[in-house]
This record gives sequence, structure tokens and C-alpha cells, in this order.
Amino acid sequence: MTTGTHVSQVASGVYRCTLPTGFAVGDVHAYLIPDQQGVTVVDAGLGTEESMAALEQGVRDIGCTLDQAHTIVLTHGHADHAGGAATLKERTNARLIGHPLLLRWLQPTAESRRAEDEFFERLYCACGLSQPLRETARSEQNRYRQMVRPVCLDAGAGEDDIVSGWRIVYTPGHSESHLSLWREHDRTMIGGDSCIQHISANALVEPDEECLGRVQSVAQFRRTFLKLRAMEISVILPGHGESVLDPQALIFRRLHDQEKRVAQLVAAIDTEERTVWDLASSLFPRHLKEPTLIVSEVLGHLDYAVTVGQVTSSCDRNGVARYRLAR
Repeated sequence: MTTGTHVSQVASGVYRCTLPTGFAVGDVHAYLIPDQQGVTVVDAGLGTEESMAALEQGVRDIGCTLDQAHTIVLTHGHADHAGGAATLKERTNARLIGHPLLLRWLQPTAESRRAEDEFFERLYCACGLSQPLRETARSEQNRYRQMVRPVCLDAGAGEDDIVSGWRIVYTPGHSESHLSLWREHDRTMIGGDSCIQHISANALVEPDEECLGRVQSVAQFRRTFLKLRAMEISVILPGHGESVLDPQALIFRRLHDQEKRVAQLVAAIDTEERTVWDLASSLFPRHLKEPTLIVSEVLGHLDYAVTVGQVTSSCDRNGVARYRLAR
């Protein structure tokens, strides 16, 4: 049932509100869940004037006003989902809820920013990126960072917590802080970027809590897919694109995609040692202006290939990691 320009009912008591981003990924969805107290908003969009106007109109379309929003749930902290959190919280005084790992993203300190910058400088050096490429990557990351204004979480939510009548399911992979919302009686999941029909969400490389090592993002994503497959979900309401009406088939395809990517990397390494950037530029020659994305794609799958014993790595005298096939 369509209720307005930006809003459609996509499950019982759940309304999808589509918000503009201007990003290559396209529009992002917030989900509106009205109840007797007002409305819960799942994800806050980018926070631009255009996005906030679309969200406000969407709330009106379901018969509420923005100041009736009592809870904001963030599936994760990326700018297209969390960029509007600070503005929305200021305009509504709603409780802001997300995974506890979001704290370092939503409330960074000078020390945490410095540690993160140092982590990525080490990482990109180890991946074999030249100085200009490292500067491009860091500039890209900082641009997205600045789109998320600092804001305080009112409560952390983790596995099995109940928020607005929905159970939290921890679904890391695209982001370590990623969570989804699950309603068991009709087997409906609001899935953020954990499972998108038309694109495979990138398993982005992130530092661990101490910014000393990196999160094993592809391995996390794989565990998430296996977890979701076991839940026998009827429909996933994603952060982008159309509702996922056959989650089992999509999850099977995403698991296969991971295995296919590892096989591509193994074939590309062949008999020679390769750096991450060697492989990234070889596999994705049309995306060299997006080093953060293609490095994440390659490095995450290489980490998984190392874990399962298909590939090994060692660092040269300059600290550059070189990958070869396991013997």
C-alpha cells in the first residue's frame, strides 16, 4: 500500500521511507514503525536538508509528526544511514540506540581519530599503495566521516535485546557495528546493509578497538550469512533497493560470491607474489579512483583465504605485505 511520494507499507506496521543520498549506491531507506507512543525510526539518512525534508514528509504520510519520534535505531554508522542522527535527535529528543561499537564512530576523540589515521596509514602502506593513493584514500574516508556529526548514543543494543518490540540480531560484516531488527511472528527482518538484493555490500576494512589490528570483515560477513540462513527469514527489508523476498536464495548467492572472489584472487596470484594493490588494480581497473572500496574487497577476501589455508603472506623490508599461494 502506497501512502505518499516517499513512503510505502512493506510489512505489517512497517513503512519504508526512501531518502536521497547523492551517492553512487543511490537512495537509502529509513523504516518507520508507528505505535501508541509515536513512531520508531530505523536509520536516519544522510542528514542533508533534502534528506531531512523527505523523512519529515514520510512521517507525515503515515499520520504522525516528526516530534512524535520517540526512538531512533541505527543499523550501523555509515554516513548514508547515520549522517542524520544528530539532526533528527535534536529535532525530536528521541532516544538514539545502536550497537555499543558505534560509540567510537559517533563520539570520536582527538586521540581516537589520530589512532585511526595511523592505522590506515600503516594499512595502506602494507597494501602497497603509493603516497598519492594513500592521500586519496584518507581524503575519501575523512569526507564520509565529516558527514556524520558527533552525537551521543542513549543506549547500546546487542544480540537479543528488544527495541520497540523487535529483537536485535548482531549482523557484522559490512560494518563491525552492524545490527538488524527481527520480528519472529511473521519472520520479518529490517536488515540495513547486511543483505541487499541488487548489490553485494562491501565488507569494509575497519580497525579493531585498539586500532592495532584489523577486523576480519569477510569472515564476519560469512558468519552473518550463515546465521541468517538458519533463521528461515520470510522477508528482509534492506537499506537499499527492493525488499528481499527470497532471503535463502540471496544468502546462498552471497556465500557463493565470497567463494568466487577468493577463487579469482587465487587465480590472479598464480605463481607470483602479489601485493593487495597489485590485485586490486588488476581485478578492478575501472575503480582505481575508489581505493578504499577495492582495497577492502581484496584485503578482506585475502584475509579469509589466509584463514582457510589457500594463501600465505609475508612482509618485505618496507613493510609491504606480499601474498602467495600456500604450498
